[in-house]
Amino acid sequence: MQPKVSRRKQKVLTAVTDAIDTVPAGSAAAKYLRSIDLTRFLADKARFNQRLLDRSNSDIMSCAVNYVRTPPNGGTPGGEHVHDYDQFIFLISGRMMVKIDGETYPVSPGTLMIFPAGIAHHFWNLEEETIHLTIMAPAPDPQKPRATQLNS
Repeated sequence: MQPKVSRRKQKVLTAVTDAIDTVPAGSAAAKYLRSIDLTRFLADKARFNQRLLDRSNSDIMSCAVNYVRTPPNGGTPGGEHVHDYDQFIFLISGRMMVKIDGETYPVSPGTLMIFPAGIAHHFWNLEEETIHLTIMAPAPDPQKPRATQLNS
């Protein structure tokens, strides 16, 4: 059974699905174009995190990009933390709160959050799902933990 999707989200999903159909796996274009795994994304409403670009699926070392859905009343797994790389989060949909270096801010769609390396941060949403892109620069070393958790 397919989850109920708003008309606006359905238009976006249709556009994405059409785009996916034009990039066959293993093609030359697949080296340069990445798509969201809609089967996994639509399977349930749990937290979804797809690594669109990182050292495991690319030779690019300058950055990594994740597509993330956080369900209502969810947030950063593990709470407040720091990274040894710069992190940027671009909020696509929903509203969230973010704590950066001890200050809390409301965030709405179309906002870029900037977390320099070593700056404590975490985010959470309240009553609605959020979707965002996470960009990490440089791409994290897959042999190291991505974050250092802080005691809140």
